[in-house]
Amino acid sequence: MYVLMLGLGGVLFPTSGFPEPVEQAVAALPITALTSGLRSVLVDGSLPGSASFAVLAVWTAVAALLASRLFRWE
Repeated sequence: MYVLMLGLGGVLFPTSGFPEPVEQAVAALPITALTSGLRSVLVDGSLPGSASFAVLAVWTAVAALLASRLFRWE
């Protein structure tokens, strides 16, 4: 699963080589947003785009909501 996410997220190879529908679906993954954000900071020296922040914020909110609803100490 880890290597699959690295491949789909643009860490191992660019996502621009995927077919258009797959590229759009992969753009919604958190690892893609994190990869593009880190790449813009490390390579370009600029802040990540707002799309990267938005994708990560949505994933954080959804994960927090699911955790609050589904997690039980018992």
